[in-house]
Amino acid sequence: MARIYAAEVGPQVVLETGLDLSAASSVAIKAYDPDGELFTLAATVTDTTKLKHTKTAITLNEAGAWTLHSYAEFAGGVVYWGDPYSLRIY
Repeated sequence: MARIYAAEVGPQVVLETGLDLSAASSVAIKAYDPDGELFTLAATVTDTTKLKHTKTAITLNEAGAWTLHSYAEFAGGVVYWGDPYSLRIY
């Protein structure tokens, strides 16, 4: 992924889940900021197994190391949390 800056708008963050998300009832990217606060980022499914978030002025807006997890909910209450991905915001 190219460098992403806190003040930028428009860069896309894409997480590969390795899981078929076509049957998911809800998807998001869970993001822990450098201070450890949890945020839920809007995401869309792309290529069946990837989650994509387009950065806005109010998302990923603090410089430092963020930890991202793909997140999906399926029928029957099944919840998937993906492996952590570290992303540095400049």
